[in-house]
Amino acid sequence: LSVDTECDRGCNPGQSSTTLDLGFEDITVKPKSAMDSGSSETLACDSFSSGLDGDVTLGCYGGAVLILSQTCAERPCAASSFATAELDGQVDVITSSSELVTGDSFTEACSQVNDDYTGDI
Repeated sequence: LSVDTECDRGCNPGQSSTTLDLGFEDITVKPKSAMDSGSSETLACDSFSSGLDGDVTLGCYGGAVLILSQTCAERPCAASSFATAELDGQVDVITSSSELVTGDSFTEACSQVNDDYTGDI
């Protein structure tokens, strides 16, 4: 008697995961549902970390979850993002005129907050 098997271990969300290294944050990602070995699943990056745009595609191979591709990136701050500035007791809200990504900055004239000051904030 011989038995031919083609058994392969799948990936279970409760037991299988991998780490997505974004450079600024490491995130544990798991499949949303049970996956057969050899299958793949695409997830929105914001489904496991708010503030991210893009997608990650997971593959399942013999019970191991692998990242096949990913386009996850920090979601930019919208144009009209604002900050509160205070100069010598006077407070004003300064507003960006364009979308900002991580590391970006914007400037505003100090005189917008307090007429006694020159230069930029």
